[in-house]
Amino acid sequence: MNRQQRRAMAKRKEAEAKYYKELEFAQLQKNDAQLNFFTAAIIMAHHKYYGPNRDGDIEGFMREWNDEVIRVSGGTPDDYLRYLREIKKKTGYAFEITDRGDT
Repeated sequence: MNRQQRRAMAKRKEAEAKYYKELEFAQLQKNDAQLNFFTAAIIMAHHKYYGPNRDGDIEGFMREWNDEVIRVSGGTPDDYLRYLREIKKKTGYAFEITDRGDT
């Protein structure tokens, strides 16, 4: 490999590293936006389901929800499947998230 090819390769690697960091940051922002969306939807669902008299419970509920998100989000797909089995065992409920609107 000659000097010109080495320079071109170094420049390409530098550009890849820069764009990788930008893409990684953009993905983190997208993840944060999704979690914020779900948080807002859960808060409103809590309010609608339990009513304004139980709005004082929202903060504690959301803390528990956040702890569960942290607990399960760092795991593997197998960990998630175990988590779903745990939910079924403790609550008796199994669920599937779908966008079909027919559940």
